[in-house]
Amino acid sequence: PSARKCSGFPFPHSGHGKNASEEYPYAEHASRSLPWTYCSNPDGSLTLRAVMCRNECDAGQTCCKPCHALSKLELLQSMVERARDGVNENSNYAFYSFPRLINVRRKKDHRISYLRLGKLNAAKRIATQSRALADHKRFLRAVGTGKVER
Repeated sequence: PSARKCSGFPFPHSGHGKNASEEYPYAEHASRSLPWTYCSNPDGSLTLRAVMCRNECDAGQTCCKPCHALSKLELLQSMVERARDGVNENSNYAFYSFPRLINVRRKKDHRISYLRLGKLNAAKRIATQSRALADHKRFLRAVGTGKVER
């Protein structure tokens, strides 16, 4: 019997109208050496291949032993958990998928706009109070010099 070509390990994802390619944290490959590579498929699925992939699988199997062993790696399991449950807000950006990075950017932009508006409102309030204080000081000086009739 001829050996079948290894199909790799499919990256599990949460579903919910998303595909694995949207949830995968590609930047993690740039920040550290992972024992697998990834391949995006036209249907939106993502296939992981072990660096040690033999490209042939045993009879009755869909992937070789090194690719199948990826499912047991704690590193990959934590990556799947982050894809399913979300990333801690204080985590390194390498752990974020692209859509989650975009969401973080939107939240930061909103927060910056909110803070800028608060700063503008505070500046207007201070300017108004400063004018009122200057008018009050001018009035007190006029009263002190006796130039104001009662």
